[in-house]
Amino acid sequence: MTRLTVPRDIFLGRGAIGELESLRGSKATIVTGGNPIRRSGILDRAVAHIGKTGMEIDIIDGVDPQFNMRTVIPGARRMIEFEPQWIIALGGGSVIDAAKVMWLLYEYPEIRFNELISPLELVSLRRKAKLAAIPTTSGQGSEVGALAVLADAKTGVRYHVNDHGLVPDMAILDPDVADTMPKPVAINSGMGALCHAIEAFVSPRGFMLSETYALGAVREMLSHLVASCEGDPYAREQVHYAQCMAGIAASNAGMGLTQAFANKLSGGFAQSRIPHGRLSAALLPYVIRYNMSDPQTLTKYANLARTVGLAGESETSLVHALIERINSLLDRFAIPKTLKALGIAPNDFEEKFVAMSKLINEDVAAATNPRKVSEKEVGKLLINAYEGM
Repeated sequence: MTRLTVPRDIFLGRGAIGELESLRGSKATIVTGGNPIRRSGILDRAVAHIGKTGMEIDIIDGVDPQFNMRTVIPGARRMIEFEPQWIIALGGGSVIDAAKVMWLLYEYPEIRFNELISPLELVSLRRKAKLAAIPTTSGQGSEVGALAVLADAKTGVRYHVNDHGLVPDMAILDPDVADTMPKPVAINSGMGALCHAIEAFVSPRGFMLSETYALGAVREMLSHLVASCEGDPYAREQVHYAQCMAGIAASNAGMGLTQAFANKLSGGFAQSRIPHGRLSAALLPYVIRYNMSDPQTLTKYANLARTVGLAGESETSLVHALIERINSLLDRFAIPKTLKALGIAPNDFEEKFVAMSKLINEDVAAATNPRKVSEKEVGKLLINAYEGM
């Protein structure tokens, strides 16, 4: 048996943020990011719409993109004191993830970090509140996902908090909100979503519905991502919806080594702090080349390439065409193709190589990579991605 879990309601379209007026309760907490959200006017719009419901509002802002337990514990305490019936996550993937973990700690204050990053079975979530998510970026798909990414406060290494109960009750995809993204954010988040969709499509946990969402996401991303990053409103709208499709696919089918590498490397090298989507995009061609030696996965990649309109006389040539298409986007967006060029210093890489190889191999996303890996193979891939081999 397979399971597809999505929000009860997904509202799409310009002005969809107005659906906040349909919420019912006496209190609502908004979890959001820093000054850019305020300057854009999005927070004021959300507050105005919620205000029409008559609910009292508390705002938890300034969520750090590299959030950890030091970020979410004070937020959860605010919720425990305020007792909201609705939590509204307004921001990028990190903000939505932070709201999810605050929500968990609001309903289960006794949970500790090690318990959070283990498989959860919190089927009785929603005893106190429901969750609405409004993404302001077009990348992570957290507004429809069953997981949150939480960093270790000491090391910066990212871990998954994973439970179907974490899927928000409501997702609002408003292109007017996505239009406020700066170009670098649109590039990094969009490339990250493309990686999610491709990895979900070849996941061994994939099934017909997840593959359909993944394929649709890849098709729309390849068609519209460049124009979206140049600010075209129609293209940006299509990418905003496509990243949601990628999020549904990834949440239900799982991802692979690209995600596992990015989870650990984006926070594990404090000197570089590479954006997650940017790092994922650079790593994806290496992972595809590694996975394509598995015959079944080669066929899946080839089918994906063929379906999105790429040409090749054989399955191998089709997969190489897919890699070239990804590389062309990396060139277009000036994303370096090696970890060294991305800014990870040689001494930092050497010092943390063994620990990172182990952490990547143990990451939950590595378990759903279509080709099985070992710590030794992860180390080889890590060297290849660092040097460009």
